[in-house]
Amino acid sequence: MQPRKSRLLRAIPLCATILSCTSTPVPPPKPVPTPIQELSGWYTSTTREDWFVPCGVKGVGDGWSLDFPRSREAPFLKGESAVRGFPALSHFIRVRGTLGPPGRYNLGFQSRQFTVDTVLDVKESMQPCQSYEDFPEPWSGLPQKGNFVGVTFSDDRSLVAVLDRNGHIEVWATDRGQRLRAFADLGKQNLSSRSDVPMAFSPDRKLLAVGGIDGKVRIWRISDRKEIYTLSRSDSASVAYQKAHNTPVTIDQVDFNNSGSLLASTNMYSTIVWSLETGEPVGELHRGLGFYHRAFFLDDTRMLVAGDSGQITVYPSPTGAPAWSAKTGAAVSQNVALARDRVRVAINGRSDTIYLWSVGDGLTRPAFLTPNSSNKDAISFSPDGQMLAIPGDERGLYLWDTRTGAPIRSFHKFPAGVARAWFSADGRSIISYATYDDRFRVVHLDPRSTALIVDSAMLGPYAVPSTPGNQPQTIAAIVKGSSDRAVPDAEVTLSNGDAPDVVLQRATTSSGGYVSFTGVRFPHAIFRVRRAGFEPGTKYIHVHRGAQGPYSIVLKSELSAPAE
Repeated sequence: MQPRKSRLLRAIPLCATILSCTSTPVPPPKPVPTPIQELSGWYTSTTREDWFVPCGVKGVGDGWSLDFPRSREAPFLKGESAVRGFPALSHFIRVRGTLGPPGRYNLGFQSRQFTVDTVLDVKESMQPCQSYEDFPEPWSGLPQKGNFVGVTFSDDRSLVAVLDRNGHIEVWATDRGQRLRAFADLGKQNLSSRSDVPMAFSPDRKLLAVGGIDGKVRIWRISDRKEIYTLSRSDSASVAYQKAHNTPVTIDQVDFNNSGSLLASTNMYSTIVWSLETGEPVGELHRGLGFYHRAFFLDDTRMLVAGDSGQITVYPSPTGAPAWSAKTGAAVSQNVALARDRVRVAINGRSDTIYLWSVGDGLTRPAFLTPNSSNKDAISFSPDGQMLAIPGDERGLYLWDTRTGAPIRSFHKFPAGVARAWFSADGRSIISYATYDDRFRVVHLDPRSTALIVDSAMLGPYAVPSTPGNQPQTIAAIVKGSSDRAVPDAEVTLSNGDAPDVVLQRATTSSGGYVSFTGVRFPHAIFRVRRAGFEPGTKYIHVHRGAQGPYSIVLKSELSAPAE
């Protein structure tokens, strides 16, 4: 028994230790306080997202989102102040606050969020800023400046053809930035109002097709700059409709088949398929009024036509009946892109949804993405079809994963809205052309990219939005009640948005609810309105954006007040 008793005595201290460990709670670790930071950088907001690129901070990628808990200090920095269709709100700001944990913000492109405690400074123009990342660099493949109304690349991206507003066409070799051929003018056509004249290289890069606003398609042989065909059909459905309604037939799109033996030209009323051996038409598809229809060759004979109602139809040949047809979900076929494999199709109408389809032998598998843009004229697939580049919200280019619909990356520093975009042949870069810009620009998705070489001598300063002038302006407003009736005799004060607590001018609304202030030189204005029987009203205005009013200020009736 003695050995057993000794074992029990030895176990008592161990049990006491276990009881003490379980009975005494272990205090949780103290949270590490997030340090307060003071940062400066370029901040841009739209109606649906925002991004902040701080100076001197590496690896910010697509930028950070900003959170303004004290929103009264930053009325003009928030997305609610932006107006869809106008340029984005952009400011150079200095803020104090805390950086939150990694995550996905806005549409998922911003990886961090900075909570702003204090807005220290706001400027309208760009200031010196170290490591302002991801600027779209001028592209050296076409070093010439110009305002082009037509652009196309060969499939291997070794050639680019451009058409200027004078109708002059040039062909350049992109690997060395050298002009190879200059063609004659594109007839006597007024191209001053056009920005999307259709052009296409044949797959073997021997031919160049250009669609005119006169309803004709001109085919040049690149080697000797000879125009070999002027394609025009006088007995087509499109011409019949033109004669009946006295309207011009503008060529909207041109597309070669795989062997370069056929060309499809799409106008507002039909798609005509031409033989490039005879210069004669071989068929006409999709006859009828279809403002947004698009046509593509899937191989040497099969064709896909996206109709005006968002429906896609596959034809086994330019002269045969449809093999199958299906609704895509898009309201119209305003923007359509075909992947290099001629199987995947992206289609979009008047909405923020792009529908992805996989086209097979009568089988379709729909998928969709929800990008951040109302302008998708530059939809482009990567060479492997796994990425989709989409122009977005004012001055943005967005990259999405076509397999999962997840955001990959975005670029926001273009000098104007992106009008066209093309992936490089290796898929590591994207060439872009922005509206009103005079230069092609390139963004690199992979630092190992060698397909497109950027000449460092061409790099210039970032083209920030134009700084508003300091000329005095008159801004006005009309004060109304909830029943849309004018509110007279309301007291209105005017403040500078950068110093919101200082009243600069006072006025009283007229019998029609009208009030105006003169001599306004600051970019941000705040109207504050008071009138007995109504709740106080506030109107924030970005003075240098769009029309100067009169702005509408609607007051809500107080519950205790009699009806208006």
